[in-house]
Amino acid sequence: MIKKLLIVSLMVIIATISFIVGRASITPTAPSEEVKTENNKQSKMLSKEEVSNLLLKRLPSSTIISLEIDKEDGILIYEGELRHNNKIYEFKIDAYSGVIIELEEDD
Repeated sequence: MIKKLLIVSLMVIIATISFIVGRASITPTAPSEEVKTENNKQSKMLSKEEVSNLLLKRLPSSTIISLEIDKEDGILIYEGELRHNNKIYEFKIDAYSGVIIELEEDD
């Protein structure tokens, strides 16, 4: 009985150490494309294609006119213009979360 308990305890210790060492050795492949989020986890910046897909999902019959990356108040965002129902809209999207910050008709 004691032998089984020691074996199980040893296995738990080894698994815990392996997990800690494995987590410590993970390094991002492109540090410039990663950022700490509010919950302190790393997330990868969305690509232009992913942002385009988000917009087209929200406004399916739209055409993206321009899409650029910009930094606003220390936050990376995608901004641009799109055409929807013969109207031009300006948009801003968080480059990491994909949250649409702004979507309004251009004057």
